[in-house]
Amino acid sequence: MAVYHGLNLAMYNGCTDICCYSDSKTVIDLISKPVNNLHSHASIIAYIKELANLDWKVTFSHTLREGNESADFLAKLGSSNDIKMKIWNSPPEGIETLLLSDSRRTLHPRP
Repeated sequence: MAVYHGLNLAMYNGCTDICCYSDSKTVIDLISKPVNNLHSHASIIAYIKELANLDWKVTFSHTLREGNESADFLAKLGSSNDIKMKIWNSPPEGIETLLLSDSRRTLHPRP
């Protein structure tokens, strides 16, 4: 659902060149390969593919969790409450260092 909401938000805000990274190889494969109509999320996957094929550039790539710690931080933050979607006007507390590290492509080994 994060990819679905993220693409909708990017489109609404007029973005034209999107690089979507996920640490889930399964998610990237589901989006990159033909839709299996028997999959429980087939309709969402099909909608993501439709969004990606609109008049903008969207690429999907797999990344290790250690290479995208900001996304991992936000995923953990999101799983700790019942809010379906949250939009910040500025980065949430505790993520600034991770954003800088991710922008420098600094890898950190898993604990």
